[in-house]
Amino acid sequence: VIDGLGRYLPARTASADEPLQASVFKIERDPTGHKVAFARLHAGTLTARDHVVYHHRSPAGTLAERAGRVTGVSTFTTGTATVAAAAHAGEIAKVVGLSDIEIGDQLGVWDPAGGGRYFAPPGLEAIVVARNPADRRTLFEALRQLSEQDPLIDARLDGIDQELTVRLYGEVQKEVLKARLSTEFDVDAEFLPTRTVHVERVSGVGEASEQVPTQNATVGMRVEPGPVGSEVAYRLAVERGWLLPSFHTAIEETVPATLEQGLYGWRVTDCVVTLTQSRYHAPTPPAGYIRWLTSVVLREALQRAGTTVCAPASEFEAEIPAGSLSHVLHELQAAGATLQPPVMGQTRCRVTGTIATAQVQDFEQQLPGLTQGEGIFFSQPAGYEPAQGPPPAR
Repeated sequence: VIDGLGRYLPARTASADEPLQASVFKIERDPTGHKVAFARLHAGTLTARDHVVYHHRSPAGTLAERAGRVTGVSTFTTGTATVAAAAHAGEIAKVVGLSDIEIGDQLGVWDPAGGGRYFAPPGLEAIVVARNPADRRTLFEALRQLSEQDPLIDARLDGIDQELTVRLYGEVQKEVLKARLSTEFDVDAEFLPTRTVHVERVSGVGEASEQVPTQNATVGMRVEPGPVGSEVAYRLAVERGWLLPSFHTAIEETVPATLEQGLYGWRVTDCVVTLTQSRYHAPTPPAGYIRWLTSVVLREALQRAGTTVCAPASEFEAEIPAGSLSHVLHELQAAGATLQPPVMGQTRCRVTGTIATAQVQDFEQQLPGLTQGEGIFFSQPAGYEPAQGPPPAR
């Protein structure tokens, strides 16, 4: 086994003489509540009191650059024990002092190859409420800390009523979160029924342009479909010098924020947004005007392009007794599944295909009765497909 690890999982070449490049893979809180980031150093050296630049990729795919001063660095010596010391390439370090650091962030030089996602986002969500209304603030803080440890939970306040929602892969995860809230934070939480999380994809091409009320700044934008899985790409079709740097920052931050809620209320993804017009003249408008104008123009362009609501889909594999095949296929087809030809054995067979994520739980509950308790079912997220019927709104 040891020989195999060295052969098939070779260690990366690391150099302490190169610029810092590290990736954060875990977040904890120390007894005083401060964040402690666990980072793998791929290159360079990190010491206490270093001023570092680190990069964060948002759920919409945009890249943000942040900076801060490291107040403490410790490295592992015997597996679990740590000692305050400079961290070098090839080591794992515990880093203190970067208050807004998150899992997946990269310190130092940005490496695009290491900035991708390895898991599809959850296709379900549920509203969480504290059984004791006085625990609402504690519940929010607890879920925020759990989201730091697992960003895919994505705890957030949604809607006019500021409902607290979390993203989920299934009902088992809901029970795990409920137990952790009780044991780790002493919060008795109730999860409302799980609902499907849809997304919106741009259907066509839309363009719009407007001026701020004082008529001393103009913004024009075009929105169009992007490749599936590309999230949101932002591009310039104008000279960058036509706007102040603060205006460009305002636009780049406003685009993903605006697309968090599309025409039907779902997050817009897999699109390309292009700045097609940008002018301003004295008196210079505040950046807040540019943020407002960007949101208005982008919404108008999105209206003209139109969007398609897409529902999450799951790939599945079911191993069942051969005698149960017809009953299982009938129920899968009734659930709208797309099936591959079954693989037959002497006593058992395997059925594969894709099914709407919203149908997975119901089918899992039916499977024992269809197979006399001998069926096995696996599923995993498989992207999004256009929703059937009237577009569901959020």
